[in-house]
Amino acid sequence: MIRVFSYSKLFQLKKNILQQIYPQTAEIPIAGHTGWVQCISTDMDDTHFYTGTTDRTIKIWDMNTLQLQLTLTGHTFPVRGIVSSDR
Repeated sequence: MIRVFSYSKLFQLKKNILQQIYPQTAEIPIAGHTGWVQCISTDMDDTHFYTGTTDRTIKIWDMNTLQLQLTLTGHTFPVRGIVSSDR
């Protein structure tokens, strides 16, 4: 199964994820990127989410703690889309 989101759906997904984790707060900032976040996706079991930005990196975050798990570098251009798969 592959999840694909439009930009408007991505922003709503981000807000929904944060509201589930922190229902008392509308938005929780996460630090790590030096550029604008362009896309967000979750894994199939909703334990991690991925962000891609204009700083040309993808970051993998723990969904429960919002802690950064891994940074993927080496992209030539800004990351504007992320797709996750269970394969």
